[in-house]
Amino acid sequence: MSGQAKTGQAIWSALAPEKSLFGATLGYSFAINVLGLTSSIYMLQVYDRVLTSYSFATLIVLSLIAAFAFLAMGGLEALRSSLLQRTGARVAHRLGPSAFDLQLRGSAAINAPATQPMRDVDTIRQVIGGPAATAAFDLPWSPIYFLLLYVLHPVLFWVTVGAAILLGLIAYWNDRVNAAASADAAQAHLKSLNFAESAARAGESLIAMGATSSIAGVWLNRSRQATEMALSATEREAAFHSTAKFLRNCLQTGLLGIGAALTIAGELSSGGLIAGTILGTRAIAPVEAAIGAWKTVLGGREAWARLEAGLRALNTGSPGLELPRPRGAVAADGVALIPPGAQRPLVTRLSFDLKPGEMLAIVGPSGSGKSTLTRAIMGLLPCATGDIRIDGAEVTAWHKNDLGRWIGYLPQAPVPLAGTVAQNITRFAEAPPNQVITAAQQAGVHELILSLPNGYDTDLSTSGVRLSGGQMQRIALAGALFGDRPIIILDEPEAHLDSDGEGQLRAILQRLRARGASVIVVSHRPQAVALADKLLLLHDGHAEFGPREDILAKIMRATNAAPAKARVAGE
Repeated sequence: MSGQAKTGQAIWSALAPEKSLFGATLGYSFAINVLGLTSSIYMLQVYDRVLTSYSFATLIVLSLIAAFAFLAMGGLEALRSSLLQRTGARVAHRLGPSAFDLQLRGSAAINAPATQPMRDVDTIRQVIGGPAATAAFDLPWSPIYFLLLYVLHPVLFWVTVGAAILLGLIAYWNDRVNAAASADAAQAHLKSLNFAESAARAGESLIAMGATSSIAGVWLNRSRQATEMALSATEREAAFHSTAKFLRNCLQTGLLGIGAALTIAGELSSGGLIAGTILGTRAIAPVEAAIGAWKTVLGGREAWARLEAGLRALNTGSPGLELPRPRGAVAADGVALIPPGAQRPLVTRLSFDLKPGEMLAIVGPSGSGKSTLTRAIMGLLPCATGDIRIDGAEVTAWHKNDLGRWIGYLPQAPVPLAGTVAQNITRFAEAPPNQVITAAQQAGVHELILSLPNGYDTDLSTSGVRLSGGQMQRIALAGALFGDRPIIILDEPEAHLDSDGEGQLRAILQRLRARGASVIVVSHRPQAVALADKLLLLHDGHAEFGPREDILAKIMRATNAAPAKARVAGE
């Protein structure tokens, strides 16, 4: 996949180009932590040198050096923050195409709302550019402060080490206790969002049927459960944070008291007393920061795992090669299809062949697998057994985007994209205006488009013009015909058409066959069947394929035999 992350290592592949910048950030963190010693050293020198020598010159020089060090540290912190934020933005940019592709294909592997992959990318970006990453880069340099504490006095060192160990145990226990609870809460929240999004898509029908109260009640119940789970996890996390803050305050006070005792005993200078307190606080600051950012880290870890699993499911198998334009021959051999989320095949032992210039009508009762089969032909659903080939090559051998260039597809319920009519016809590809108009004329929708407020530039976004189902279907049909594609797949193309529209559809189908395109039509209407060369009947998990007349004869014999059997049973 050009420009996209590879299977199984998607996020690591996106992070790999930033290795040198992560190394530079680690270097900046070292400099920041060294400069962070300024306060301790300044205090030590003021108490041990300035106050004993009463030298204003020494105080001025020390103050100027400290000011310069603070300025340098502030500049480096700003630079590090900017570097991490830009790194996060670049990683998100690399992951964006794969996540957007996953969002479009609606992978069942993520079991989440449609926009979740993009949210996961944004979460990863925030983790890389936020306080969690800063704490992670500061943590390796924390031993500098411990070493200086040991130089001041071993007792101060061991007290601080004990506090750091306790804080580390708190962080570990927080992860053990809250990781699963936070994941469950996030999953419940995602399910609530998924339900809300599906309800929003069916909003008009729910309002029309007076189902808003019951649907709102279901959503409210799910949302309440998710909120209760999140509150429980948050409250436990707050308890851990309070414990960590308590330990930090105890350490500050303890270091000051122990330092005072050591000073009285003559084992530590007054400057060392103040410096030790500051050093101890700085030593455990990265550990405390890591605990504070732990919720963000957990969210990032969940987003990482979810996005990686989704991308792995999306990119299973070979990405395919770029093959030449197909002639349009389509064939299936012993195919079994299992819809996403199902356990059993919807149809088995399915075989057919379609030559360029022929038309295949796929018929059968609702739920028999007609739309599922069209998805498999387009390479959107893998075959459980058997294979589907286009010009002799399995659909999995075709590059996904390359195969899409040669297939004109009209979905059963087309949805306009936020753009102009022309952009919806061209699928947002750059194209000369005459090609757009030609496709619209072939679909018989040119006059309809001209009657819209801005013609081909009419906005079809949510704030733009709203089209009827029939109007949108005819515009989507123009999109299927755009580009002179050798394979045309139409799923219930006459679902929203009146008699005039059906007449235009018949003329379109005849023109497609005349120019040598392979046409596959999913339909319940006899008009489409009458024009077909071959018929594929799906029923009860099985398929019957053959010339139109042969399959129609079988259907008629089965239809006539049913009443006869009923009469015999009655007698």
